Amino acid sequence: KLYEFKPYIERSKRTWYEVMTGNIIPAKGKNASSLHAKFFDIDGMVFIGSFNFDPRSANLNSEVGLVVKSDRLQNDISAALNQYLPQIAYELKLDENGEIIWLEHQKNGKTKTYTHEPETTRFQRFSIKAVSYLPIEWMM
Repeated sequence: KLYEFKPYIERSKRTWYEVMTGNIIPAKGKNASSLHAKFFDIDGMVFIGSFNFDPRSANLNSEVGLVVKSDRLQNDISAALNQYLPQIAYELKLDENGEIIWLEHQKNGKTKTYTHEPETTRFQRFSIKAVSYLPIEWMM
């Protein structure tokens, strides 16, 4: 399964960090996250890191990642992902035409389907599509 974090997380209770610092996550006036780690579990191994799985990260960026072979860690991460991801992230799938859809699993048990990236404007989607052609692969 593939998930994409929502730009904000609805919580009924503030986190310990928010209580200690008086801050909220994301900070007031900011409605999107930008720093994020990637993690996944496959066949008893867990990857945790900032590395993006694309040519730019492999060839240009100073990204890092750690692969740990641990059944216990994999089980713990899988349990946490199964419990929390449906609440804080959109599930991505392909529809019958091979196009990406975003599934939002709602508290009432229903699932809302989006055919474009949720919480984006047409201009934002146009801009992302335009810059997706850069950098041109052979220039990397």
